[in-house]
Order: sequence, then C-alpha cells, then structure tokens
Amino acid sequence: MSGARSRGSTIRPPLTADAYGPRGKTMTTGAHAQLVQLLDERASVRGGSHGEFKLASGEASSFYFDGKRVTQSCEGLPLVGQLVWEFAESIGATAVGGLAAGSISISDAAVAYAAFVSHTELRGFYVLADKKDHGTRENLFQAFHPKHERLLSKGTPVLIVDDVMTTGRSLQEAIDEVGKRGAVVKGVLVLVDRKDPEADTIRQGDHEFFAVAEADEDGKLTLPSTGRGAPVAL
Repeated sequence: MSGARSRGSTIRPPLTADAYGPRGKTMTTGAHAQLVQLLDERASVRGGSHGEFKLASGEASSFYFDGKRVTQSCEGLPLVGQLVWEFAESIGATAVGGLAAGSISISDAAVAYAAFVSHTELRGFYVLADKKDHGTRENLFQAFHPKHERLLSKGTPVLIVDDVMTTGRSLQEAIDEVGKRGAVVKGVLVLVDRKDPEADTIRQGDHEFFAVAEADEDGKLTLPSTGRGAPVAL
C-alpha cells in the first residue's frame, strides 16, 4: 500500500539489518551523512520571520535547532538509534541517557536498536532539571536492572546524550547527576554541536566525545571535519 506524500519530499529507502555496519565498527558513513542531511533539512530553523531565538543557555541566536523534529520522526529515529548504539558499543557503555527532554528520544532510539536489531543489552535513563513534587520525588528515572539493582550504580559505564550542545551546561548537569551515583561517564554524544567555545570542557573532558554534526556561523550543518565525529570508512 502506498501513501500520498507532499510534492518535494524526499523518499528514503527503509533501513534493514543488512544496511547497518558490522558490530564493533563505529559511525557507519552512509547513515551518518544521511542523518546530518536530515538534521540540516528538518531540524534547522533559521531567523527570517522568527527574528532571534533565545536558546536554553540564555543566549540569543539567529538560528535554532529543534532536534525532536528528527528524533521523533520515522525517518530519523532508526538513523539516530543506529549511530548512538554504535558509539555506545565502541566505548563499552551499558546505559544511555541525559537531561530531559532533549535526550529522551535519542536514548529510546538506541535502546530500541539494541533490542530489535543488534540483540544486545543497553538501558536508558533521563534526568530532570528539578525533582518531582509527587510520587517518588526523584529527578532521575532509569530502566530496571536484570539483577534487581539500580541501573546507575558504582562503576556503570554510561553514555550521555543530548540533541544540541551550545555551552554544554545541560550535558554537565547530567554528567554530575550520574557521577553522584558512582557511574562512570565513558562518552558524550550530541546530534548538533554549535561550536561554542564554552563547551570545550565537554569536548575535552575525560571521556570520548562525538558530534553527529557541526553548525557553522550561519547555522548550516555539516559532518565534523576532525575527531570522533568525522566520517569513518568501513
């Protein structure tokens, strides 16, 4: 059954298990480039009638990235899940998450990929900026552990994720919260790095760092030219 699509929309072939890189290899080049293109086309909102945007960091910008336009789409979710899972595997992380709400659909995509495609174990969590005032009154929510322990406990290898990094404060908040529980941050992954120098502490931290895409001064997204974000030939 074929569905109607608006004129000008891009029809991409569905991803299957055969389309994914071999286990142990990281950042499948084709999927990586495809995701960057999708982020640039669908997640990037540039000035014009919107004027300037106020970012979560409090700064003003002429362009804005709404990562959820891609991470919550049927085209973007499998690509995100694949790349995040591959990075998690490469650094040995068994838990993936970050600050709500930007991290949630990213970690969910990776956990789904682990469950349905790679058949490996990966569990998710997310951190709230403030504690809930009802229920358990927690600010961290995590998947169950098969050994009936807390997922985030001493020594748990963790991958921190977020959709956009400007100053890195949201990522640092998640890193600090994970550290309080004794877990070890093995890596940080962001879909878009806005290249703000204030985030150098995240890029150069005691962990692996991976940016799916970098934004130039005009808001155009490209594949990172160097580092773990650079394309890797399989």
